[in-house]
Amino acid sequence: MHTNVKSPWINRLRNFSINFILVCLSTTFSLVIVEIFIRYTNLNIPEKVDCFAMNGMTLPSYPEFVRFVPNTESIAISSTAEFQNHYKINSKGLRDEENYKYKQHNGLRCLFIGDSLTEGFGVEHEESFTELIEKDSNHSIECINAGIRGTSPSDFYFRIPKLIKTFKDINLIFLQLFDNDVWDDMRYTQILQLKIKNDSIERLPFHQSHSYLKHLRSFAKPLSHIRLSWIIGSFFIKIPGMESKELHYECSLAEEIEKIYQHSSIKLKINPINDANVRIEFPYISENILSEKSLDQLWNLFKGKKYNNFDRVNPSQEILFHPNASKQDYEKSLQYILLSNKLCQKNKIPMVLVYIPSLDGLRYNTGYYLSSWSSENNIPFISLTKPLQKAARESNHAIYYPIDGHFTELGHQIASQEILNWINTMNPGE
Repeated sequence: MHTNVKSPWINRLRNFSINFILVCLSTTFSLVIVEIFIRYTNLNIPEKVDCFAMNGMTLPSYPEFVRFVPNTESIAISSTAEFQNHYKINSKGLRDEENYKYKQHNGLRCLFIGDSLTEGFGVEHEESFTELIEKDSNHSIECINAGIRGTSPSDFYFRIPKLIKTFKDINLIFLQLFDNDVWDDMRYTQILQLKIKNDSIERLPFHQSHSYLKHLRSFAKPLSHIRLSWIIGSFFIKIPGMESKELHYECSLAEEIEKIYQHSSIKLKINPINDANVRIEFPYISENILSEKSLDQLWNLFKGKKYNNFDRVNPSQEILFHPNASKQDYEKSLQYILLSNKLCQKNKIPMVLVYIPSLDGLRYNTGYYLSSWSSENNIPFISLTKPLQKAARESNHAIYYPIDGHFTELGHQIASQEILNWINTMNPGE
């Protein structure tokens, strides 16, 4: 009679396997409990400070390109020490007050989709043009601010379906276009291999669009939505995450810039390039920012010496584009806008295109081309070029941050008034 005796190493392997499985199960259970707690309590990621309010606040997404992490807070400091603002992202992943799914009033409900200009980068949330429209309309118009910096028309196309599913009873969708959005579209088209096919845009799968996600494959997308990873990851993000900003200027202009910054106790590094030009290195995260008086001095300096009082580069009606983008570049972005418009039409929501020129773009007449294109395609169009040109020439107070290029509070006031005037004139929704 033979007895089957198991060798000691088999017993040890069996015990190890059981213990390993128990540890995995208990760890998974603990992580699930923590994740439920984070979601239930809306626990914020630890507050971060950096020049784009990016660290711990944004994540790659799909099918849209990028998203704000819900329930996060940060301080955004200009990389050129021109402003500092508080950031708070709501539970829907927007820099806005909490919005109901359904309209709670009898007025208009407007959805604003755009980049950092719509988002209000550079001002406090209550100073952004979407908030000012609500206030100036006595809250008869509700504005949902879905602006996210770095986004562009190609990304707007992917964001619309999700937003109109999240928020119902939308009366109008405003798509905001800025000059550098064209460059962003060029970048996204290349990185994500965007292709227009059968009235839609195709993009790379989520795990193929970012090098650090390639090995996760089909697990990449679900893992990116685990909030516990945001909490853990935020402790390992390097602050600051970018190099200091460096810009080239003529020597005479650089000297005056340095004097203005010195008045606000901000030290700049000046490095000569040649006899006529220098390179200014701005503090990445400055303890001080420009005072309102210094900001206006900087505005008037740039207005006179760099932008020639915003006189037209070409005063004729001939189409003249911003030098950093060609007509072909704009046409590609406009194809993406057309597809967004078709999405809106399919959902029976009128779409309005809003063009905001860059600071340098005030000297060009890109708006004429966009106006003609919008008319040909039956898309309502608002251009802020003329009111901003007029204000820029007449005002001694900064409308844009002269170096950073985003709107100041005054710039947002002009934008809100023009958009509100258009709404009141057109009376959509009646």
